[in-house]
Amino acid sequence: MTTVQRSKYTGGPPTLNDRIQGFIGPLILMTICLYHHTLALLTALIHLDIPTLTSVTRFRDQAFTRFWNANGASLAAEMPVPLLPLLSSLSGVVLDIGPGSGEQLHRYSASAPAVAYMYGAEPAVGLHERLRAKAEQAGLGSKYRVLACGAQPESLIPALAKEGVLRDGRGGEGVFDAIVSVRVLCGVPRLQETVAGLYGLLKPGGRLVVCEHVVNPWRVEGGSLAARVLQTVYMLVGWKFWMGGCCLDRDTERAVREVAGKEGGEWESVKLETVNKWSTVPTLVGVAVKKS
Repeated sequence: MTTVQRSKYTGGPPTLNDRIQGFIGPLILMTICLYHHTLALLTALIHLDIPTLTSVTRFRDQAFTRFWNANGASLAAEMPVPLLPLLSSLSGVVLDIGPGSGEQLHRYSASAPAVAYMYGAEPAVGLHERLRAKAEQAGLGSKYRVLACGAQPESLIPALAKEGVLRDGRGGEGVFDAIVSVRVLCGVPRLQETVAGLYGLLKPGGRLVVCEHVVNPWRVEGGSLAARVLQTVYMLVGWKFWMGGCCLDRDTERAVREVAGKEGGEWESVKLETVNKWSTVPTLVGVAVKKS
């Protein structure tokens, strides 16, 4: 298992270097992503790729795939410590939403024997080959099924139905023992609707494991008004466009806590915490268990 060394994810006080990186990190990432968008545009022009040149969505997908292939491993190298035991204790039938190129799958290795099947819902088809290879390396092999879809219900539900996971083809059928969302809910088009769809797919007693970029909790101890202001600035200058739809200012904890009641159900337990609260990219991590 990978050990996280830097204080920003271990809960210790941030160093000066951590604070600087926490404030300007998004700017650096946007600059790198802009570089890959430029490469994608030049490639499309050279090859006269008209479908890409005439579709913003297709162009963004190709550019972000370039960015992730080049930087995904380094971005996935450091994760909050509380997430690691959650990923290593999965069992049964698992839904892995937005796994990208599978850079997190090595953290599932300890879970592999207890996993019956794991379905990876990844809309970027250009990442599927590497995703399958990473699943093989993690010991999941044929247990890991890659689906070409996103996490939002209108994309996910038909893909699961086509795979034969849903008997009635509707999203209210609880079929998963665990659903894992690592840095995905920050980028779905409609957060509340997507979380509701995931809740409906959980079996009674099923676990929703989350690790997500969230709005800075500047009103509580440990939060940062400066970081919250910078989140707003970064969103205004194009973070969402350049970073594949990611939002820095979502209240994902509230969406998770409230969804059960809105869907006529109840969580048995919700254990969520926000780490690196001082940063422009604080992270919500933990698990919510659906009532049996």
